[in-house]
Formats: sequence, C-alpha cells, structure tokens
Amino acid sequence: MSMKVSDAGAVNQAKNPNMQKRMHKKILYIKCAESIIRNEGMSALNIRRIATELGYNSATLYNYFEDLEELVLFATFKFRKEYLVRLSQEVLPSMSYLQQYVKMYEIYCEYAFEEPEVYFNMYFGKYSNKLNAVRDAYYAMFPDEFVEQTPLVHAVTCGKDVYAGERAAMSMLVQEGVIKPENADMVARLVVRVHSSYMHDLCVYKHNSATLCRYEFMDCLMHIIRTNSKE
Repeated sequence: MSMKVSDAGAVNQAKNPNMQKRMHKKILYIKCAESIIRNEGMSALNIRRIATELGYNSATLYNYFEDLEELVLFATFKFRKEYLVRLSQEVLPSMSYLQQYVKMYEIYCEYAFEEPEVYFNMYFGKYSNKLNAVRDAYYAMFPDEFVEQTPLVHAVTCGKDVYAGERAAMSMLVQEGVIKPENADMVARLVVRVHSSYMHDLCVYKHNSATLCRYEFMDCLMHIIRTNSKE
C-alpha cells in the first residue's frame, strides 16, 4: 500500500493546529482503548471507562469517532504490528504465491485465534466495511507501524474488505496455475466463511482450543485449495 495519501493527510494535519489537536486526541483515545483491551479484554471496554481514564466527558468520544465500535476498530489495528512484522520476515518474494499464501495464513492464525475478539471485530465487525478508510487514517496517525509486504500479502492485508483481499490473492493463485479460474471466486468465499466460523466459535465458546482451531482451519484451507486446483 502506498503511503502517499496517508502521508499527505498527515502533513496537512500537521500544518493545521486544529487538525493536529484533533489527531492528538484521537491517538489518546486509540492508545487508551488498546491498553484496556490488552490488559483486561474487550469486555472491559466501555465509553464511561475510557472517559474516566482520559479525564473527558463521555460524550467527547463522539467528536472523534462514530461510536465505541469505530474506536475499537482503530484500536485493534494496534494488535496487527507484530503480526505484520512476522509476515515481512517470513513471507518472502522468492516464495511461490501458494507458499506465500499458506505461510501468511499460518502466521495469521497464530495471532488471530489467540485474540479472536480483536480480529473478528476488525474483519467481520460493525465497521469492517470501512476497513480501507480506517486503515489509511490509522497509518496517517501511526506511520511508523506500516510494514512493507510482498504484493500478495499486501493485497490481502490492504484490501477494502476481507473478501476483496481474498479475491486478490486468488487472482494471483490463478495466475500461478494453482486455482482454476472458474473456481477462484468460490474459493475466496469459502475461505472467508470457514475462517469467520472458527473466529466466531472462539469468541463465543471461550473453552475452545485456539491451537486445535488453528490446525483444523489450516486443514480446511488446504482441502479447499486441493479440491479446486488445476491438478
């Protein structure tokens, strides 16, 4: 993802004292929400708690975010940095698209299945349709957290939503001769649906094993690829 748009936005905000102050307040909210989620879990997060932590009126949050759910989406991006660094280190341009795709999911599941509420909210929550806009706004505020990726990983992690990212990856697997062109869209939908079901179960059934779900999902993923491959 090019940072030109976000960088330009950040520069414009830096030149405008009011915008700079607004950005600073949003950053405070995001960091506060992240801290509560990390230390106490998503259930501990509410508008009154954040207001108390920051010393603001509860209604002040609505000057910067649509509601608590939008703030949570911004805050959950904080959880992606370590995951994205791992991807940049282990998913390499020298690997085939298929190898990159499988390795990406192996790493992703290590993080997402351990923090299912965080990642489920990001990709399937109320504002998941705003993923692109939130991502650009987030990296304008936290440019140091942007991590360069291979084109395939970039396509998946920077898609306008989870389906767009998956379809972009499928187009590359089609190009490589792994997936039949006529099956690409169905494979993308199947992968997203299977992934969301495991994430949902981990959110709802707290006793479920993240490790077991990770292995089961990867088995499902490889089965979907095999049954829709050209071979």
